[in-house]
Amino acid sequence: GQWQPWYPASLILWYKRDFEAQKPGPGQRVFLCFDGVDWEGEVWLNGQRLGSNVGYFLPFRFDVTDLLREKNTVAVRVFEGPAF
Repeated sequence: GQWQPWYPASLILWYKRDFEAQKPGPGQRVFLCFDGVDWEGEVWLNGQRLGSNVGYFLPFRFDVTDLLREKNTVAVRVFEGPAF
């Protein structure tokens, strides 16, 4: 067969995770931290959009102190590939 150049796929991926947490004490802050996403990630906690980050595996975080509940759901939408 004829050689075909390799082109990476362009994908939109969703990740979802449920977790439990305790409310922070007075003066304490809670952060949701990421080591990075390839290429763009949008993050939601308990249905509220926290924001997004663009970059090749750059660490980022969100202060979730006021949104944290006893039972939580975090969702991340990742845009990956040359189309994005």
